[in-house]
Amino acid sequence: MRERNRRAMVAAKSRRASPRELREAKDRIKELAEEMKEMSLRRETVKGEDRESRYGRVLRIRAMREQFEYNHPYNKRPHANSLLLALVMFAASFALCSFMAGGAYVAVNFITSKPDPAPVGDSFWTSIEKQDYNNLYADYFSTSLRVVNSKDVFVVDAGKADQDYGTVSAYTLAKDPSGKTQVTIQGSTATLVYNVTRGSKVHYTSTLTLQLTAGTWFVADLGAAIAPQLGGAQAPPATVTP
Repeated sequence: MRERNRRAMVAAKSRRASPRELREAKDRIKELAEEMKEMSLRRETVKGEDRESRYGRVLRIRAMREQFEYNHPYNKRPHANSLLLALVMFAASFALCSFMAGGAYVAVNFITSKPDPAPVGDSFWTSIEKQDYNNLYADYFSTSLRVVNSKDVFVVDAGKADQDYGTVSAYTLAKDPSGKTQVTIQGSTATLVYNVTRGSKVHYTSTLTLQLTAGTWFVADLGAAIAPQLGGAQAPPATVTP
């Protein structure tokens, strides 16, 4: 139906009126104008509504609204579902805040926590015990320690310590009088004190210093690891070569 009306309007607009139709339309407009002049209009239509009439209309509308509310009262008491919804929203908000606080706490601990340096120290002494000096130098030495000790010099010194004092046969973390292991962490530096045994008779103390780099501990100072005399061991007797 709508499509039919649209087509009729298009056809009417596209059709050009004849001179006779134009004359009749002009006369009809004049007739309508005369009829409009003869029609009696209300005062409100011509000059608008006065103040008293407008106020009376507002009072009538207000009375009608009050009568409607009286006949159809609205129950404003809170329903059980509203209280339940408020309780659920409170519980959800509390759970969300707790989750966010817990996540923030875990994230801060993860960022600020440092790995335990003891496993690195244990791996260091295991490599010394196995005389695996090449891998020890490549895997556990810090950059600063490699600058001070070249690989060849380190391997020679470590082999000389094994020859003069015997190979490492045991090592343990030293303990203070209270029984606590002597492991100290200050910032990105850790010191570990070991009781070392070479062969079966040579006992001495060695302090290993580690440096934290990119979340991993590296050896920054060997201490007395390959220099037992620095840890209290007696120097080997001098040998005379003829």
